[in-house]
Amino acid sequence: MRRICRMASRVQTCGDARRTVSLLVPFLLLTALANATFAGNPISGDATVTLLDLVQTYDGEPKPITVATDPPDLPVALFYDGSVLPPSEPGSYTVWGLVLDPFFPVLAKDILTISPAITNIVAPPAGTYRAGQTLEFSVAYCGDVLVDTNEGIPSLSLRIGESLVEAVYTGGEQTSVLVFRYTIQEGDSGEVVMPEIISRNGATIQDSGGYDAVTYFTPPSTSDVIADAIVVPPPPPADVLQIQPVSNRSIRLTVTGTAKVNYVIQAVADLSLANWGVIAAVQADTNGVASLNVPIQPGSQFFRTMRVDDSGGGFPR
Repeated sequence: MRRICRMASRVQTCGDARRTVSLLVPFLLLTALANATFAGNPISGDATVTLLDLVQTYDGEPKPITVATDPPDLPVALFYDGSVLPPSEPGSYTVWGLVLDPFFPVLAKDILTISPAITNIVAPPAGTYRAGQTLEFSVAYCGDVLVDTNEGIPSLSLRIGESLVEAVYTGGEQTSVLVFRYTIQEGDSGEVVMPEIISRNGATIQDSGGYDAVTYFTPPSTSDVIADAIVVPPPPPADVLQIQPVSNRSIRLTVTGTAKVNYVIQAVADLSLANWGVIAAVQADTNGVASLNVPIQPGSQFFRTMRVDDSGGGFPR
């Protein structure tokens, strides 16, 4: 009894991997077996052939499949798009498995898929990047991939100093190169370190047959890619105390300093005594300005100064 086993398959192509090699060799062998007259009595029962390892990942090496037979250890000839040599490039290949035992002329057929893998990573050029500048990362596959962002956007989880940020996928669908970008933000500081995997975040990255592409890789060194976007606040304005006569019995003291800061105004009648006394306490407004009138005795003289109130809250008395 002859039996032809056909395994369920998903047909796909990747890049230029579509093959047009003739399947003449396996068909000729099948025809020869079908027309042969076997001597002796065939072994009773059916045989089955199962083709295994039909989804593999590109690494530049040939990707032979494996075979299981029942009865076990039947000799099987394998043909990949008509060739006896296993393919190594990404793509889809029709595989025929032909049992060479004349008592079990069984033929099996399925599709071998070699999924695209990441073959190159390009990091930003070495240098120091400031706020507003962009870091761009390119992830190159050995064949075209499709990116579906309906459920999320892929990213690269970067570490900058002690902080984690995301370089977001920005383009490259239906090509072999995916591009990720991150814009330096104020406060970013330190060496940029790449991850070892693309975070899908709900998105899919697949070849044209719907198989998931590899997302892990060996990151290049980025020790010379530095972010330096620490914001240095401007120094506070110089604190100034001005005096202006208002009448013969009062003066106006005007403080120009830092907004919302409390200032203490001091005075002493004789510098040699160093017995400074507080004559006023004010809080600068949102513009850093405060003023007040101070009564004085006619003809009095004094030296004046001011300082920031560091008493922890209320004005000193």
